[in-house]
Amino acid sequence: MSTDSIRPTDLTHPIIAALISVIVNYGGTFILVFQGAKVAGLSPEQTASWIWSVSIGVGLTGAWLSFRYREPIITAWSTPGAAFLIAVLPNTPYAEMIGAYM
Repeated sequence: MSTDSIRPTDLTHPIIAALISVIVNYGGTFILVFQGAKVAGLSPEQTASWIWSVSIGVGLTGAWLSFRYREPIITAWSTPGAAFLIAVLPNTPYAEMIGAYM
């Protein structure tokens, strides 16, 4: 076995670090998004669609950037953006809110 190969045990620490980072980045903004959906009066289906689409987008962009630059890169939700949405959602139509968030 060459010294350049990666052993599975070498991946334990990076995987644990990545999981902790994802949980912290995802969890904090996740709460704000649920609060924003509640303030806007969104249905559970609309809220689930919002969470799902953002989660898939974050996952795909993180995977692509990590592959492209050969280093771990995590894209995350905008926490200030989610907090701002809580203030403006009651007065903004749903379609406009989706466009602005994207």
